[in-house]
Amino acid sequence: HGRTEAIRPVTDESTEFVKLFWGDNPPAKKVEALRKACQRHTEMTKECAKAQGQDRHLYALFCVWQRMIDGDEDIMSQNGDNGDSAAHDGNLSDVMSDDGSSRDSMNRIPTNTGVMPSLFADGGWDKLNTTILSTSNCGNPSLRQFGFGPTSGDGFGIGYIIKDGSVSICASSKHRQTKRYIDAIESYFLEMRKVLRQTQRRGTNTDKLASRAREAEEMKAKARPKNARLKSRGILVDGTRTPAPESEQVSDDDGLGGYGFFDAGMLLQALKQEQNGNIKPSQKAAARNKVGKKLQLMDY
Repeated sequence: HGRTEAIRPVTDESTEFVKLFWGDNPPAKKVEALRKACQRHTEMTKECAKAQGQDRHLYALFCVWQRMIDGDEDIMSQNGDNGDSAAHDGNLSDVMSDDGSSRDSMNRIPTNTGVMPSLFADGGWDKLNTTILSTSNCGNPSLRQFGFGPTSGDGFGIGYIIKDGSVSICASSKHRQTKRYIDAIESYFLEMRKVLRQTQRRGTNTDKLASRAREAEEMKAKARPKNARLKSRGILVDGTRTPAPESEQVSDDDGLGGYGFFDAGMLLQALKQEQNGNIKPSQKAAARNKVGKKLQLMDY
């Protein structure tokens, strides 16, 4: 059936969790919604592992149709090169086999194979194969990083490795919003950790082992030199960055196109500078000189 099967995580449970997470709800309610979403995702993963999905089956049908088209083109090109072939003889229907049956009915390829089937010409087929967030998990914790490119022009390719006490994430995209996306993931991890700690503190029975492990982590952090180099690469989420309160997390990206607009961050800075009146006339003239400049492929 194929090596992979698409697991679509957008479910009723995950949608409900997102609504509760961004709303003014108690931490315990958010955690419970997260557990339900994770349980539903686990069930879907087991179902996809049975190789009974539609993605690879439909893709195989598409490949069969494509090979029919390629084979038809090859036969047409061969017949065009051979002037003595039966296709130009005009007596193709008279070519008989030994048993008296016509070989034309067995070897002729339908002439309407060049028309794309309505299944693949439908807009649902394009929507089914357009993935904005394409993720994949590598189960080898000994690897430092692994990643792949996006599957759509305005999407992200995200490879992650779940390790002991950490998650290694490698994201890529064809536009310049990858760093912003990684920052958003980091903010979510920190905020969710804050929510989980709030629910644990409010519990009546605190796990002593968890508290001891936390104390051991704090002791290691204090003993570690500040300028010590880490062996692993990437951004280390050490908890020093505290998520802003909900009242301060006002999104300035509304109307700027989000991740699909590759220059939203630069435009936002320009708007802020214009509001503050800090742009000098010389800076405006220098900015206009870059308009219409052709970028080399290596400079993009």
